[in-house]
Amino acid sequence: MQPELFKSKKRVILFVDGSNLFHSLWECYRTHILDIQELALKLCCVNRELKQIRYYYSPFIKEINSHMYKIQQRYIERIKTYPNVDISEGKYVRKPILLKKETLEKIKPYITKDELWTYIEKGIDVKIAVDMIALGIANAYDVAILVSGDGDFVPVINKLKEFKKTVQVATIMNDIRKSYDLKEHAKSVINLTHIIPSILKKQKSHHEGDPF
Repeated sequence: MQPELFKSKKRVILFVDGSNLFHSLWECYRTHILDIQELALKLCCVNRELKQIRYYYSPFIKEINSHMYKIQQRYIERIKTYPNVDISEGKYVRKPILLKKETLEKIKPYITKDELWTYIEKGIDVKIAVDMIALGIANAYDVAILVSGDGDFVPVINKLKEFKKTVQVATIMNDIRKSYDLKEHAKSVINLTHIIPSILKKQKSHHEGDPF
């Protein structure tokens, strides 16, 4: 048996549900910008090896909200400068808002046709799930840290247990988007409420006058 000192470090991959985090940051801290590299290092800890950061997001539609599109794209360009980062894109698709006929008749005089449509994100959850399982099967990591509050990832966590992989969930516990189901199935839940404020303070001091 190897002495504790010579045991290899646990390999970690950080899977970031970027869209979920982007909106949660605004909901709780009134910012969309967070130093993902700093977050990864804090979550990984000194006794584990950070192998990769995988960031998933859907580009905002420029024609719908050019301001948010510019903020998001500048943020993505910064993330691309970090080492060992892989960025995957989903997309927003237009979908009609389904209303009961009587409800539609009541509000029809007060809305436009465009207001009867919304945009939903497609592809991100599937990409994260496929990558977590595929990389787990390929033994690319020992610990997966999932930055998300989305309960749709519960089946992924349970599947990875079959391959002896540890999944930790990192989420903002006071955000309405968090799922309590994740807490029940993950190895552990890291409350980002205790981590994010210090990162925001540090990045503000480093980038005074630059919100990105």
